[in-house]
Amino acid sequence: FPVLDQKVDVKPAELKMASQVVDSMTDDFNPDRYHDDYQEQLHELIQAKLEGGEAFTTEEQPQELDETEDVSDLLAKLEASVKAR
Repeated sequence: FPVLDQKVDVKPAELKMASQVVDSMTDDFNPDRYHDDYQEQLHELIQAKLEGGEAFTTEEQPQELDETEDVSDLLAKLEASVKAR
């Protein structure tokens, strides 16, 4: 974006107002307000593997490729899939 390379004149009043807006929205960081879903799911995955269970449920397992299928009609299948939606 060429416009980003242009010099912008910022008036002192605008800078002060922007600073006040940022200050009014600033708060102390409190990590208890946030929940790490990724970390939780990773922990569950590791626990399942340690207990000898499956890492993924059957619904989540990726479909295995059928190596006997001809991949040359992949585009046709993709187009049919898009049209079906």
